[in-house]
Amino acid sequence: MSLRRVVAVLVALVGTAGVVVAGLSTFAPSEDRTTFTQPGPISAVDVEVEGGRIEVVVGTADAAEVERNRRYLLGPPTSSETLIDGVLRVRAACPRLVAVGCRVGYRLEVPSGVSVRIRNDRGSVSVEDVAGMVEVDAGAGGVRLNRTRGPVRVTTAAGNVDGVDLGADFLDATTGAGRIRLSLATPSGRMGLRTGAGDIDLALPPAPDGYRVDAEAGAGRVEVDVAQDPTAAQAVIARSGAGNIRISSR
Repeated sequence: MSLRRVVAVLVALVGTAGVVVAGLSTFAPSEDRTTFTQPGPISAVDVEVEGGRIEVVVGTADAAEVERNRRYLLGPPTSSETLIDGVLRVRAACPRLVAVGCRVGYRLEVPSGVSVRIRNDRGSVSVEDVAGMVEVDAGAGGVRLNRTRGPVRVTTAAGNVDGVDLGADFLDATTGAGRIRLSLATPSGRMGLRTGAGDIDLALPPAPDGYRVDAEAGAGRVEVDVAQDPTAAQAVIARSGAGNIRISSR
């Protein structure tokens, strides 16, 4: 290749790189953050978002402190926060044609006794210190629970389910592809844990009559190190399609 041709190729490559950089700068993500107080009283929280981190913590008032963070490339997402009959309804959706790069995250500080329902198509969910019922449906994201005290129902298609110091009469956790790792502060009346591909690690406090344990691992081992009684009121059902199951005392 002649020197002139080499120079021409280099110039063309530099020009192309410049166009790419200019294009990327044109589509640099926009971001806005909003914080406000939603007057109460608030008895329940109902969240439906298409993508973004959702965090629910407990405050000291009967109102809610709402922090919303929107990030997007082209058209801004729609979002709303309304209080209807004591229910704080949070909704966020991305434009259908330009959903790439669009996320709407929330941090909600709410009263401790509220019930919480969250549906998040793409993103993680965290709930701390809530005493009411917690229901989470995460399409693709992990779920973390800290010190919740009400009944729990968690479903995620692809993500881990983690919980620390939980107290619930009823706890149901299902993940299509991920681990389940939970520790309980007080014995639960009934627990149902299921994962298609992942380990289950459950730490239980002592129960007066022990636990009724039914655990099966399709491609893994099962270890149970708690007092067992087939007639016990506290029941644990654990299933893993491809992973180990470990149930131990804490």
